[in-house]
Amino acid sequence: MRDDYIALGDKLKEEQELEKADYTKLLAGAYIVSNNLNDKIINMQKAVRGYDTDLIPKLKDVIDNSTSNAEANNKANIIFVTKKEN
Repeated sequence: MRDDYIALGDKLKEEQELEKADYTKLLAGAYIVSNNLNDKIINMQKAVRGYDTDLIPKLKDVIDNSTSNAEANNKANIIFVTKKEN
């Protein structure tokens, strides 16, 4: 498939006329790219939700409910330090 796209690129560079089969290959490539982008968007949306619903509220809590640096560090350690499993 990669060779097909290289050949298509060469045709376009040389301003050759594309064939119907070339457009079929371009369509297949467009579907693949579209699906990959959609998967990336879904993963990025999950990351944003994680920030919005987990990380940001926890950091805000550390800031809003700490009266000293030591207290903030203690709260942050309780919230963010992963406990090792026994």
